[in-house]
Amino acid sequence: MLAYGILSVVLAVAACLLASFALVVPAWSALDNVAFTGSSFTLHTPFAAGVWGYCTDVRMDTSAGSYLGHCVLYQRHASTTNTNSVTIDGTGLCTLETTSSAYTALLSASHLDASVFDTFAADACGVSAWLALACIQVVIALAAIGIVAECVALIAGCCGGKRFLQAHATLVHLTAMMLALFMAIVTMLAWAVQTPSHVSYAASFHWLIAAFVFCMASVACGFKYRIEALRVASFSPIPLPTRPSVTKDDDIFGTSQTPYQEEEEQEPAIV
Repeated sequence: MLAYGILSVVLAVAACLLASFALVVPAWSALDNVAFTGSSFTLHTPFAAGVWGYCTDVRMDTSAGSYLGHCVLYQRHASTTNTNSVTIDGTGLCTLETTSSAYTALLSASHLDASVFDTFAADACGVSAWLALACIQVVIALAAIGIVAECVALIAGCCGGKRFLQAHATLVHLTAMMLALFMAIVTMLAWAVQTPSHVSYAASFHWLIAAFVFCMASVACGFKYRIEALRVASFSPIPLPTRPSVTKDDDIFGTSQTPYQEEEEQEPAIV
C-alpha cells in the first residue's frame, strides 16, 4: 500500500520538473528538433519559440549545460539582458509596429517567411499566448500542491490514527493532479494555435506531454493508495464491549438479568 503512495509522489515530482523545464526552455516549436547523442541532448536550430519568447541561432547542449542564442520577449521587459551565452531583448515583440525597422530586423533574423512570421507575431500577442503562459505555470503549481498533499497523507498513514487527515490529504492530491491534467491539455491546445505554421513541435512541448503522462500515472497510483489506505482503516478490528453473562430465572419471557437461584424448601412449622 505504501509503495503506491511513494510512487505517486515520485511521478508528481517528475511531472513538476518536466513542466518547469518546458516553461524555462524556449523550444516548444523549432525548425530543427532536439537530437540525442547518447550522452546529452543537443539542439542546433536557427529558430525556436517558447511560451515567453522566441530565440534565433540556438545552440543547446545539456551535457555542457549551455544554451546559446538571441532571444526576444513577446512582452516588454524593463531591460535587455546580455550574458556570455544568451542575449534577451527586452523591447518586446508585441510593442513593435509591423512597419518599424526593429520589427523588420527581427523578421529577417527569424529565418521564417514574412507571412509566417507576421501570423506568429499576431498570435504571440493574442489570447492564446497569454493562456499558454498562464496555464503552464498553473500546471507547475498544482503539481507542487499534489506533491505536498500526498506527502502529508503518507506521514499521516505512518503515524497511525490519522484517518481523517489521510483521507482529506489524498483527496487534495487527486483533485490537484486532475486539475493539472486539465490545465496541461489547455496549454497544449493554446500552443497549437500559437505555434508558427510549418514549424514542428520541439523538446519543451514533448516535455509537457511527458508531464501529462506522469500526472495521469500519479493520479492512478494516488487513487490506488487512497482506496487501500481507507480500506485498511475501515476494517481494522474494533474491540467489542464486554457484556455480563445472563441467566434466565423463572421469568417466562426470559428477560431477567438476575442469576437463577433455586429456592430452598421450608419445612412446615410445628405448632
